[in-house]
Amino acid sequence: MYKNVLLVLAPGLTLDSISEYGLYKNRKYNACAFLTLGEFMLLRNMLCGGFLDYLQDAVMWFSSGGTKSVLHYDAVDNINCLFEGSKELFMVDKKEHKHIDIDHEGSFSGVDVEKVDLHKYPGLKDVPWYNATMEAGDCLFIPYKWFHHVRSTASDRKRNMAVNIWFAHLYRFDEEDCSRRGDLPDFEPLSKYEFTATAEQIRSMLLEAFELEEKDSISTEDLETLSFDGAPFEVDMGYKLDIFETLDINKDFVVTVDEVYQVPTEHLVELFPDFAPDGPNGDEEDEEEPHGHDEF
Repeated sequence: MYKNVLLVLAPGLTLDSISEYGLYKNRKYNACAFLTLGEFMLLRNMLCGGFLDYLQDAVMWFSSGGTKSVLHYDAVDNINCLFEGSKELFMVDKKEHKHIDIDHEGSFSGVDVEKVDLHKYPGLKDVPWYNATMEAGDCLFIPYKWFHHVRSTASDRKRNMAVNIWFAHLYRFDEEDCSRRGDLPDFEPLSKYEFTATAEQIRSMLLEAFELEEKDSISTEDLETLSFDGAPFEVDMGYKLDIFETLDINKDFVVTVDEVYQVPTEHLVELFPDFAPDGPNGDEEDEEEPHGHDEF
């Protein structure tokens, strides 16, 4: 199915055919970003609701199996589709973050996933968790900021292959978009759609503040308790006022969810110029590469 997909493995290095993967047999793992996407199909459940307006990235992952990720989360929503091999996932709802120590720069924990030190990471003893097992042909939704750890196993052909679709987290499902689009096909090629700026993750971060406040609008009176999880610096009251002024498009001293969606992306970047958006967080880790990060 994928023999004509063009991949990028490293700057200046391309493959014309996935069959040439054998050239890289000495590398345990490869994270490959698509250049051409005509042969990968989006599932029907992504074809309306607003998701297509906030696509962030598409990545194909190859391994020879026997790989594992660190315990981490991503500041994007993610659908992973498995084409070969199997995967087992340990997943934790973002509401349970208090149980997991983020002790490395970024969004991951340094816990040894093979031998958990409960003295160093005592919260893991009490954390509620979910298990998911994927086989070839399965697709799994991994929600925004859910912690997860992944183990990959090879197929009989000694390969594991999966594709990730990342998209910015939405505050709400756009039902009107589904009404406008009418009857939907079962699949559509990803090549029909464009990826949006990674700075859209700033918008997701701002909208998460509304979720935490459990409100659809915020006034200046709410700024004292307002928090911006994921901001690249401590946001003090003065800067909260600057953010509020940028988002308050109609200058009525109230910021609504609709206004946050209306703010141009470039204005969001001006607010957080040092914001480091999430994307593929690096290769899966294995015994030979102990400093790797994660698959998805």
